[in-house]
Amino acid sequence: MSSQNLMGDVTDPMAAFGVGNTVFATPQAHIEQRLDAARLGDHHGRVGLAALGVLVDEVCGIPFAVAPPTGPTVQARLGISVVGELVTGDLLTATSTLLNSDDFGIEAGLEVVEVTSAGGGVVALGSARSVRVGRHAQATPESGYGAKPVPAAGQSPTPDPIDPGLSGRQIVAGLASGAIDRGPLADLLSADITPEDGELAAVAGLHIAITTSAWMGNYMGTMHGGVIATILGHALSIGAQTGTAPGQLHRLVDMTANFFRSPPVDGEVLDVIVEPDRVGRRIGTYTASMTGPDGKLLARATGDAHFG
Repeated sequence: MSSQNLMGDVTDPMAAFGVGNTVFATPQAHIEQRLDAARLGDHHGRVGLAALGVLVDEVCGIPFAVAPPTGPTVQARLGISVVGELVTGDLLTATSTLLNSDDFGIEAGLEVVEVTSAGGGVVALGSARSVRVGRHAQATPESGYGAKPVPAAGQSPTPDPIDPGLSGRQIVAGLASGAIDRGPLADLLSADITPEDGELAAVAGLHIAITTSAWMGNYMGTMHGGVIATILGHALSIGAQTGTAPGQLHRLVDMTANFFRSPPVDGEVLDVIVEPDRVGRRIGTYTASMTGPDGKLLARATGDAHFG
């Protein structure tokens, strides 16, 4: 099932991830997201932390971007922690607050964000460090896609159940071969798992190829930081899947990403390598590194997964 069939013509990160109703303000900004498994579900049909990347990145960047002196800004670091259940179809509200704006040679701001469900319960927390850059912007944040209303929830797909007798490594091998449907989010990201010599060796590193597309761009014409965070979060979750026993569930609960370079969105293929740092019975820690075709490091994230 392709993301194009699910979503029609994808034009920007907000449309792709069901994000909108943005309030541009400082020191606080607000934004909403429809949690739609038809857009953002994984191979189990669940919506996880990775789906929040655009929401948290966008709302964290706004208070600093619109604070004087205004000008192009980028995220240097983004952290997300899930603290409640993410329910399909829920309308999330993210509120960010600019805590400080310091100038030690570069002007930087720290923002924190709280994400609540339609019922008012906190489901995620986040923080970001923003910096002003001299890069040319094709538009201003306010003139872009963020003011659009959030879409209604689509009809959630019902993925074929995964054999509970399969280990995590066997599940990921099935995703790589196409025997198991990779899910709408991976379709959207054009995320292809690359087996190494016919096997998925978690210890040696799991490779995921991402084909970039114009819709992934921000108002400066390079990849949106939230899309980068989503790619890294998805990769961390797939890496954690390799650590599950037959019938065991997993959930990515924490992720911290550092952004080093913004890749173009011109169809080139990025490589994401996931490596386990430590895998225990209940918690696994993984690192995902994104590189460009020239081998340069673009971004890196560390995440913790809980095994149920």
